[in-house]
Amino acid sequence: MARKSSSSSSSSSSLRHVIGCVLGTALVVQLVSVWITTTGGEAPKQGARNKEVVPPPPQGLDRRLFERPTVAYAVSVTKDGSYMDGAAVLAHSAVRVHRFGKSRYDVDLVAFVAPGVSGEGRSQLRACGYRVLERGLPLGIEKIEGAYLRERIESNGCCGAWELLKLYSWTMTEYHRVVHLDMDALVLGNLDELFDEPPWSGGVKALYTYDWTMARPPWGKNPPTQGGFIVAKPDLATFDGMVEVVRRGDFRNGKGWGGTGAGTYWGGMTIQGLVPYYFEKLHPGTGRAVDNCVYNNMANNPKSVGGFGKGECRDGRDECEDCRLVDVETVKTTHFTICQKPWGCTSASHLSCPYCPLCAKFHGLWFEIRRELEVEWGTYSADRYSGDAAERQGMCGRRRDGQRGYVPLPIDLLVENSTYGRRWRASWQPTVAFSTEAHVI
Repeated sequence: MARKSSSSSSSSSSLRHVIGCVLGTALVVQLVSVWITTTGGEAPKQGARNKEVVPPPPQGLDRRLFERPTVAYAVSVTKDGSYMDGAAVLAHSAVRVHRFGKSRYDVDLVAFVAPGVSGEGRSQLRACGYRVLERGLPLGIEKIEGAYLRERIESNGCCGAWELLKLYSWTMTEYHRVVHLDMDALVLGNLDELFDEPPWSGGVKALYTYDWTMARPPWGKNPPTQGGFIVAKPDLATFDGMVEVVRRGDFRNGKGWGGTGAGTYWGGMTIQGLVPYYFEKLHPGTGRAVDNCVYNNMANNPKSVGGFGKGECRDGRDECEDCRLVDVETVKTTHFTICQKPWGCTSASHLSCPYCPLCAKFHGLWFEIRRELEVEWGTYSADRYSGDAAERQGMCGRRRDGQRGYVPLPIDLLVENSTYGRRWRASWQPTVAFSTEAHVI
């Protein structure tokens, strides 16, 4: 029996050797074919300048053998505004956790822009590394069949119906996953665990966090999703299905989507209510909530009464984790809602409010990452930042020239001169470039 096993092992090894030789020979033949096609089969003539030729992967071979999956970080821009510094720093915070071997995934940046966003705004987004894609509403308001929804969706939540731009995340099938964030968010850690297969088993198409601050009694029932953090598995059928739900418009007064209670809160007619309704009510098991103290941490109170340890847990459990008290090192993404926007220069370091200590740390990290970005852009100058708020890198507070307040990023320099930021872009942009022209669906 031992002799037979040895013979079988030897035959298997020989077979693997033969297959390896055949595949290797085929690869060499295809590479030679590409060289002949691109050079005419002639060696460079003496004295001729060498022109670098980078051939594409040989025809017949799967390009995926030469590439890593790409994850896109997306934002939605509904109008011009004071968000551009947030978009720029968010972009760098995402890029920096992917490059130099820190992630198993390549990275790209996408901005869905409404038709009303100006050319100047689009140019600034491109300068900050975003692939700018114009998108209209997924469907016209007049096409919504339900009168209650049709007459109210435009004034619902922060952005009305334009919040539905986020649905286009599911249309981006050229990407492995799409992380849609609000522009007042910041990526602080590697998110590979959200892109790998285990969280997506069983047909999951979306990961998100709950917004317990917006929840209503009975606690733990029908929580809203937090629209500033969604990880989408691109799938056109999912996009079409969600648009169809909006088109039918079955949103009932006091009872929400389909009378289920989903959406009976601020922003519930769009993303905050549509996402839990679609992925948990209509298609149970296709959406999954992740830890909101790790992802999309907003330094929010988990209980129904202010302060610490008072009232009931909004998630319906007997005990609930307080995201205001976690170690900042454990947070993967934060969202400046309760903490306010860093570029507002609102100091939290000296206040005694329950969320202030963690907010001060988040603000400090935002300014650190902003400074790092500007150094890599080649636009940083210490003389510009003489503010007396050291924890804000001198970018806030009273400056030597007597001025005070926030000093904006010099994004216009990148728009005017593409040499700025070139090294930064080269450190992460995919080798296979996508078109940055505007597209309309």
